Amino acid sequence: DAIVRLKREQPDYGIQKISDFLYRFSGFKVSRGSVRKTMAMNSLEVVKVKKKRRKSSDRVRRFERAKAMQMWQSDITQFTLGQFWSRVYLTVFMDDHSRFIIGWRLQSRQTAELVLDAFRDACVQFGKPVEVLTDQGRQYFAWRGKSELEKLLEKEGIKHVVSRAHHPQTLGKCERFWETVANEFWGRVKLQDIEEARVRLKHFIDYYNFQRPHQGIEGSVPADRFFGVAKDVREVIEKSVERNALAMAVGELPKPPAFLIGQIGDQKIAFHGRGGRFY
Repeated sequence: DAIVRLKREQPDYGIQKISDFLYRFSGFKVSRGSVRKTMAMNSLEVVKVKKKRRKSSDRVRRFERAKAMQMWQSDITQFTLGQFWSRVYLTVFMDDHSRFIIGWRLQSRQTAELVLDAFRDACVQFGKPVEVLTDQGRQYFAWRGKSELEKLLEKEGIKHVVSRAHHPQTLGKCERFWETVANEFWGRVKLQDIEEARVRLKHFIDYYNFQRPHQGIEGSVPADRFFGVAKDVREVIEKSVERNALAMAVGELPKPPAFLIGQIGDQKIAFHGRGGRFY
């Protein structure tokens, strides 16, 4: 029932995503085979991922910073909205380690302020990164002199890493996020104006950061990694999985995990619920 309900709520979720979601938020493990079988029995479509053929010279080299805030990636994409297909431009700053969206802006013009405003907001909320990775777009990089972003980064002592031209793979994490936004949000709602788009997009980014398991980070949600609690969360969920395994073995319904994990200063705190009580 949980598989069927989740698939109908999130039609773009594939087999692994459903398995990861049930593990993270319901506290029980279900194999890919069980998800596939259940979907087939209920005539639910399996999302097929198209694999692109790559030449040996275009082989992707994966990289990931060891901790949050060591590197932010940034990129710009465009979407259309309304009956006149008006163009709007979306930029994000994404933490490389966690995939957490730290800052973003949606504007009708592709200007330097689009990027600068998003970056400043991100720094106000979360502090400064060690490095920022961008492409050579004019909002980020200037061949002669320095762009406004480059001047700001230099002033703040932040290293600017620039990808080589015509190589979008370097910003692959942002590129993948554009696909997620297009498939799971923009393509599912009929947005009429930019104000409505901003309100709805904020909700979607909150969902992406805190509720959407990410296959690139072992099924965790970006917030788990960004706030440094992925290991603690996984330990709590594993305990819930153990309890639910016994319940399911004797024909009882599994109980979703209840936990609260955070940090006050340098002191980590963790509570988990069991039997109506918190420990």
